[in-house]
Amino acid sequence: MRNSATILVVENGDMLRPLICELLRREGYEVLEAHDGNEALLIWTRHQGSIDLVLTDMVMPNMTGKELAEHLRLLKSEVKIIYMSGYGASFLSAGNKCCPEANFLQKPFRPAELTKIVREVIES
Repeated sequence: MRNSATILVVENGDMLRPLICELLRREGYEVLEAHDGNEALLIWTRHQGSIDLVLTDMVMPNMTGKELAEHLRLLKSEVKIIYMSGYGASFLSAGNKCCPEANFLQKPFRPAELTKIVREVIES
């Protein structure tokens, strides 16, 4: 099955980001890559509303995933976001870094877990 959505992957891990992007491309998604929140905002601006989903790490230098989401929601309030982190969701929500109701993917994750949550969030 080919997918037509465009996904912006924001991950500062230089080993993990290419793996995530390749997996999503194999599923048929168009994938844009950013190594941090600042680069993600530049890419978002260049693509003027064609991004269907943002998959972002929560803990990154210069800007957290939550801060990135806040910036993006000012530009497009209904932006779909999946947060991912090696820290647990309860730890992140307790520190007010992630909303408890947010779509969250715990690292490490299996490819099937990634593709499942991506499909569910895009279709929601």
